Amino acid sequence: KAPITISKNVTIRAALYKNKELKGKISVRNYNINKATNKPITLKTPASKSYSGEGNFTLVNGVVASLPRISNQWLGFNGNDLEAIINLEKTEAISEITVGFLKEELSWIYLPKEIEYFISMDGTNFTSVGKVSNNEISNERFATLQLKLSQAKYIKVIAKNFGKIPSGKPGAGEDAWLFCDEIQIK
Repeated sequence: KAPITISKNVTIRAALYKNKELKGKISVRNYNINKATNKPITLKTPASKSYSGEGNFTLVNGVVASLPRISNQWLGFNGNDLEAIINLEKTEAISEITVGFLKEELSWIYLPKEIEYFISMDGTNFTSVGKVSNNEISNERFATLQLKLSQAKYIKVIAKNFGKIPSGKPGAGEDAWLFCDEIQIK
């Protein structure tokens, strides 16, 4: 009857009922609200038109992509890096930055070589606050950087594409895909 306001982490289940009888399946979506949720985001290079999700907003919409990869919650970059800048719109205390990635080598999708995180107060002058290497991504899914409590208004994330797919692998010699989903800031 009215919009649902979401201000904290929540799981929403929705279904269609007719005469108190369930019609179809129950839809479930988890929302992870954080300091980046619904904030302005720009990408240096746009995602591939084939895997553009809901546009740049896909990375800050509060929805962590589900597995297997069947949703529109992924942005795909073929041979390109992800470089995103999030405007938090006010100075925030930052202690953790997490980005979700997908590894699905049979589909030519690889984890990034490395991810570097930056903070800024003015959106122009950025300071690196750390890197996460390919082998440090937890559970082959999330790249999280814990940092000393810092103040920032802008966050930049650069995820380096894996590059050419190695010989002996499906798609050998071709550009790897980099698939990203939610950027979360605590």
